[in-house]
Amino acid sequence: MGRRAAPASSNRHVPETLRMAHFQDPRLTHDLEWEIERSIGVSDLEMDYHCEALSDRVPHLQVEEAYGYYSWAVEAKYTGGDWKAIVAEAAATDTARHPGGSLGEGYRPPLTTHQAGYMDGTLTTGEKYTGYRDATEICKDIRTDLKAAVAAN
Repeated sequence: MGRRAAPASSNRHVPETLRMAHFQDPRLTHDLEWEIERSIGVSDLEMDYHCEALSDRVPHLQVEEAYGYYSWAVEAKYTGGDWKAIVAEAAATDTARHPGGSLGEGYRPPLTTHQAGYMDGTLTTGEKYTGYRDATEICKDIRTDLKAAVAAN
């Protein structure tokens, strides 16, 4: 297939001090599973589409490797194997290959919640949101959080 191949290195040099660690998107495994489930019982042309869609969701894997995970998972689903473990492995491998490295031990990124906002919008708040506070207090907390995040990569 004539898809792109992930470069061995980034096209632009990024200094080590600016590289940030990457944590796996909580929806990645679910999205990859969805591509596998959607490809069962479809034509070869549609299977190619779902294979490419899965490959696009794991950009740090070589295309051939992503296609291999796809084929392996589809075959396991047809034969009653543990296809979800294969998908989870693909997601973990993609996350591990991110050029920013991994998070420091014990660091957990802040969580956000989403709820209905004004005029059909979405209100997003962080786990540390407590309502109105003085800007000086917020700035102090932000600096503390940034120091912890930098220390954790």
